[in-house]
This record gives sequence, C-alpha cells and structure tokens, in this order.
Amino acid sequence: MRVLITGATGFIGRALLRAAPPEWDVVAVARDGRPAAWSGAEPAMWVQADLREAGFERRLPRHVDAVAHLAQARTQSAFPDNARELFDLNLLATARLLEYARAGADRFVLASTGTVYRQSTEPLSEDDPIDCTSFYAASKRSAELIVRPYSELFSCNVLRIFTVYGDGQEDRLISRLVARVRAGQPVTVQGRRGLLLSPVHVDDVAAALVATIGGETLGGPFEITNVGGPDALGIREVTEILGRVMGREPRFESAGTQEPGGFVADIAKLTRMLPIAPPRAFETGATQSFSASVLLREGA
Repeated sequence: MRVLITGATGFIGRALLRAAPPEWDVVAVARDGRPAAWSGAEPAMWVQADLREAGFERRLPRHVDAVAHLAQARTQSAFPDNARELFDLNLLATARLLEYARAGADRFVLASTGTVYRQSTEPLSEDDPIDCTSFYAASKRSAELIVRPYSELFSCNVLRIFTVYGDGQEDRLISRLVARVRAGQPVTVQGRRGLLLSPVHVDDVAAALVATIGGETLGGPFEITNVGGPDALGIREVTEILGRVMGREPRFESAGTQEPGGFVADIAKLTRMLPIAPPRAFETGATQSFSASVLLREGA
C-alpha cells in the first residue's frame, strides 16, 4: 500500500511515520525535504515540495493508494499576517491534492481541528454546531467542505484533532504550559477552571491515522471523526497535572470569573469505528512526555 503523507516532518507527521506499518510504502512530503538529522524510520521516498506553490503536485509520484494531508502552517495564530499561508495550505493545497488523488487513490484523509465547533461546557460530538471564530478554523472547515464531493470518487475521512501534545512539541498550548511551569511563570486562568480541553497524546493521534488510512470499512464514503483524549480538563487542571508530573509547583493568575467553556471531544464515534486502544488519560501521557526524568534527558 503506497501512502503519501504531507507535513511528514511536522509533529503529527513524525509520529505517523513512527507508527506506519512495515507493509506501507510511504512517500513523505515536506517543505524542506528530508531533514539532515532524521533519526526515525526511513520512508520509501522523500519529496521536497512547498504546498503553497502552484504545481507542487508535479513533484509527487504518479500513483498512490492513499493521501494523508497533515501539512500545517508554521504558525496558526498570527492572523492576519499568516492568512495567505493558511489559505494556500488548507484550501488550495487540499484542492490540488484531491485532484492528484483522482489518479487512482482509494482514500483521502484530512487532518482538521476541533476548534471548528462552537465552544461549549459539554463534550462536542460530530453533529454539534460549527462556529469557526478563527481564520485557522475557518480555513480547516472550508477544506472539509471541498473534500466531501470527492467522496463520490474515493473514500474521504476528516479527523478533527483536538488539543494534541507530546514530547518534542513546540509552540502549542500544552508545550507553552509546560514551559511556563518549568520556568515558574504564572498561568492565566479564566473563571475557576479555565478553557476546557480534552488533550490527546500524539501517539494516539497517529494510531487513529493509521487505522483510518488502512481501514476498509469506516462507515460511509465521507466520515468526520473527533480525535481527542478521554478527559475533560480545564487549563487549571491541566497545569496542576503538569506540575505534579514535572515536580514543579505551578503558579496561577486570574483573568476574570466567567467560565469560558471550551473544546472537549466526544470520542464515542472514534472508539466505535476504529480498532485502536482507547486514548490514554492526560496524566498518563503527561508522565510519559514531561516527567522529571524526561526533562532531564532533554537537558531541560
């Protein structure tokens, strides 16, 4: 099975390469090509291609069996400065990859985001209201919409990934909290608990991707599935767990009394549809990724 993976050197892409079954013939696509210091499993082929550029698909092999579009902009929150990059990667590149997949692919998998939903105090199912308040979420939702018509030609799956974390992640919510706890800096909390999350370990995301890419029966020709962790935690609780596993006492500062709700995944469909182990609890994953022994090994 020949699988093309965009964003192969990104945080989730690296985890997927580690988890890829040996029978996959992986085509790894990255903006800068194969890293000089690459130490993971070696894909069958590396392709250097900038998905922001028209015609990048001409660099790709003529035929693959599945496409997993994981490529991300280098920053997601610098709107409006990054609007063009988000648009080019999340919409134009998706459209070009869908057309490329028409050459014979059987499955197309899009990595989307749980932030397409309206913030809520309750877990969010795949049928809950959409309310894209950021340009990033709007661009991902737009990509979902252009994927759907292609399900008449091949199977299409959208994975709405919630707050992903793990060892080696940089400049994302959980990694920023880790850095603040490590440095003894206060974490801002709105209300009693702060923004609600269901953090999911990157290896559990990779497992969901492997099962989706290689799946034969995953419901209908077009499926949207939440990928999140099993816990509903506020920023305060997440930070307290990080402090506990890191052996550091976290500090907090208040940003008002109103509870903000947040983005907690209802993962009933994930556990029903995919033959994978249940995602690990946040404290388990945090211990594996951020414990004192791990930080010491990293030289932190």
